[in-house]
This record gives sequence, C-alpha cells and structure tokens, in this order.
Amino acid sequence: MITLRQIEAFKAVMDAGAVNRAAEMMHLSQPAVSRLLSDLEANLGYRLFERRKGRVAARRVAQELYAEVERSFVGLERIAKTAERIGQQQKARLRIAVLPTFSMGPVPGVITRLLNDNPDFFLSLETRSRFQILEGIADGHYDIGLASVPILTPEIGMTPLLTSDIVCLVPAQHPLSRHEVITPGDLEGVITITGVEQTPTRVKIDRLLSESGVRLERRIEVTTLQMAHALIAQGLGVTFSARWFLEGTPLPHEGVRMIPFRPELFADFAVLFPISRPPEGIAAQFVRACMAAAQQT
Repeated sequence: MITLRQIEAFKAVMDAGAVNRAAEMMHLSQPAVSRLLSDLEANLGYRLFERRKGRVAARRVAQELYAEVERSFVGLERIAKTAERIGQQQKARLRIAVLPTFSMGPVPGVITRLLNDNPDFFLSLETRSRFQILEGIADGHYDIGLASVPILTPEIGMTPLLTSDIVCLVPAQHPLSRHEVITPGDLEGVITITGVEQTPTRVKIDRLLSESGVRLERRIEVTTLQMAHALIAQGLGVTFSARWFLEGTPLPHEGVRMIPFRPELFADFAVLFPISRPPEGIAAQFVRACMAAAQQT
C-alpha cells in the first residue's frame, strides 16, 4: 500500500534532484529515503528512477506522477493555510450579541476603536432579542452580551454597565410636544408604539401606567427603536426609550421631540458572559471600553 511518507520522499527527490539532498530536506538518513523510494516502486509495480553510479535519474513515468503529486500538495498547502487562518481567527475572535438599540449610542464607536487598536482581531456582532442573548450566553454561543437586567439565569455572569433614565418620544406636531415633562396621566388614550418583547424596562413602564389607571392604545409593535422613531416622525404615536441610546446620535428625528418622563423610571443594562468563561484578553478590553463610554454619558 502506498503511504504518504513514500510520496513525500518521492516529491523531495524530484524537488532536490538527488537522494542525499532530499534526505536533508526530510531530516532523514539517505538509506531511509532510498528505502522509501524502493517501497514506493514496489507498490507501484514499476521503476520511477534509473540508478546510475549512486545517482538517480527520473524516468518519464516519474515526471507524470510528479505533476499529479504537485497538484495534490498544492491542495494540501491551501488546506493547511486555511486551517491556520481559521485557528488564528478563533484565537482573536470575539462573538458579541447586543439588543438592536445598542446599534445606537456609543457602542459602534467603541467597536471602531477596538478594531483599529487590534488589526488582527476578528469580530462577530449580532443584534438579537433579549431572550436570544440570554439563551446564547448561557449555552456559550456568545462571549459577550449587552442587554437589560435583571436576569435570573445561573449560567450567566454579569457586570453592571449603566443606568439610564427613561424619556418619552413624541411627534413634533403632537399636543404632548409642548409639555416640558410627561406624566402617566398625559398618556391616557394616546397611541403607543411598543417593542414586541416583555423586557424589564417595559415591565416597569406597564406597571407604573397600570397603577396610575392609565389605558394606552397599543396599536403598533416594532422590533427596533429606529423604526419606532421613523413612525413617530410620521405622527403615528409615542414611545419610551433609555436616554443613553439617543446621545451622540442623529436621533431623534427632526419630527420627534424627546421629553423627560415623571415619575422617573430607570433602565439598567449590563455586560453578560458565560459564568464559566469570564471576559479576558480582547473580551475584557471590550468590556472596559464599554464601561468607559457609559461613564462619559
């Protein structure tokens, strides 16, 4: 049976033009290389080389075989380089999942600086629902998650990131736009744009409004704050947002006013990670950068 080692010896002899130089390339003795060649010829059933006074000369069949071996080895080298590149990416790869609202605010700038400071670094950034982030962090699919808290999942570790007050976003032409502050009573019967997910922030708002006896007209649900802004700019309703996501961005739109909400409500956000794999290296650098950005707001 032909072995890879026999083929390697054959290729080395063809490349080097002599058995002794091939032995040096393979870090073997000259007799060992000669034996590999003899075994290969025995397995093939024909001679590849002519032996003349201690030298070898390639026959035509050797040249034909060498052409095929070279094509195969080029393929192997390509596979080896691909495998090496994948390995390097895995070593310098960070998988992050964030709420869609984190595509606003300071986080994009944090990521830009991180990539500029680490040119060989590979980042996978996905926007996911809060449930998907918690699930992905718990099963180790993501290294880092940015989401609202609290959480009650024992597989997830947490580092508090920031607390932001909740503001109300209203159409610029809406009667509420003239208010300096919006209270629960101002929202009676007002069309409200909400998210599709029962997040801790939404639970807080719903509880306050319910306790105040306010009935909202919930007619629109969206998955992103950007879409809510666009709809509000069209005069379709009002929504709530953590102020932090609006700072340093061109939002709210020209047709939207941001107005404080009273009594004050706050949204809490944290950096999440698998409890068995706390952030280190590039992941820890990302966490520190996020926390620094949060403290500047």
